[in-house]
Amino acid sequence: HRLGISSSGPTVWSEFGRLAMKNLSIANLGQGFPNWLPPQFAIDALVEGATDVAQNSPHQYTRTAGHPRLVQELAGRYSRHLNRDVDPFGQVAVTVGASQALYLALQTLIQPGDEVILFEPFFDLYVNQIKLAGGIPVYVPLTFRPYDDSPDVITGGEWILDQESLQNAISEKTRAIILN
Repeated sequence: HRLGISSSGPTVWSEFGRLAMKNLSIANLGQGFPNWLPPQFAIDALVEGATDVAQNSPHQYTRTAGHPRLVQELAGRYSRHLNRDVDPFGQVAVTVGASQALYLALQTLIQPGDEVILFEPFFDLYVNQIKLAGGIPVYVPLTFRPYDDSPDVITGGEWILDQESLQNAISEKTRAIILN
């Protein structure tokens, strides 16, 4: 139990990591453990940036919602795309990744007892983020339809949403649906 949340067992990350370590012929493409050095231009840029001692050096904490120049650029681009003014300091926030963005959104939107719909299969991170916000996950299974269901054929396929299943899952307590 961590923060009142019990682990439901191994995650996709821990299982694939374990399998890749057990059998070195398996490539773990899920987490990005590169086994090569970055290109020289990236190393040179890092060294140059880290050793810059100029008066206006960028080595300082910035605002938590994103560096002013970055949010202004994003607001400009989205203003053109959305055909309306976007306030860079009131309507734009920069996060360190999708996981943090989802966590912040759920913490903002979800109150204890609110329901959040998840389409199965889903990324295992979602359940605990919902529970941390006090929400209740509601599961709506997707149906997998292979492109070719012939015996001994391995193929891709499509995940199909049954609209009635989704409609039945929505209640007065539903506050969010996570699309993956």
